[in-house]
Amino acid sequence: MNTNYTILINTYNRQGYLKRLLTYYSDFIKTGMQIIIADASENHFPFPDLLFGVSYIHAPGKSYNDRFIEL
Repeated sequence: MNTNYTILINTYNRQGYLKRLLTYYSDFIKTGMQIIIADASENHFPFPDLLFGVSYIHAPGKSYNDRFIEL
């Protein structure tokens, strides 16, 4: 399990790109690397099921810094 690294993904209305990123990082997720997504989109990202190792923060209308303060 690789818990030495955390990937922070900041997004706003980019659900197509977010799906692509999660596909790209899927091998890293399998090793135990943590991924944190801070999404300011109006609509919640529709995870089919929340992936192990992925934390999702839906904070519509919040600034970049405010989204990560919730961690």
